[in-house]
Amino acid sequence: MKIIITENQSEKIYTKIYEFIDNLMPSEDVVFEFMTDDELDYEIEWGEDYLTDLTSHITAYTDDYDSIFRIYLPRYWNNETDKQKSPLVVFEYNISDQLNGLFSDKWHKPMIDWLKSNFYQIENINIKTIE
Repeated sequence: MKIIITENQSEKIYTKIYEFIDNLMPSEDVVFEFMTDDELDYEIEWGEDYLTDLTSHITAYTDDYDSIFRIYLPRYWNNETDKQKSPLVVFEYNISDQLNGLFSDKWHKPMIDWLKSNFYQIENINIKTIE
């Protein structure tokens, strides 16, 4: 059986996935840590921005210091294949497995939009890949 999804239905699906993500991960509890190639850690305080040309990757944690996701920038990688996929967002398995199980890969675009709309620190990062 073939199912055709109209543009209106596609927008509704996007909205429902976005709302699910918003309920899954409370954005107000996220803390960022910006890392450089020489592994110096800079923990960001809200209202300050440490994303610089030297930043190689960013880790997002909950208040309990549980890792949620990492963003790897091209500067992090030593090979061109991985650089081409960057900026790359890698979620912890429990989050990505749950979203993949529910939505296949349809959650990637709503997640990118959710990340950019909730975290001014990364709004200018053009995320290419989610894993």
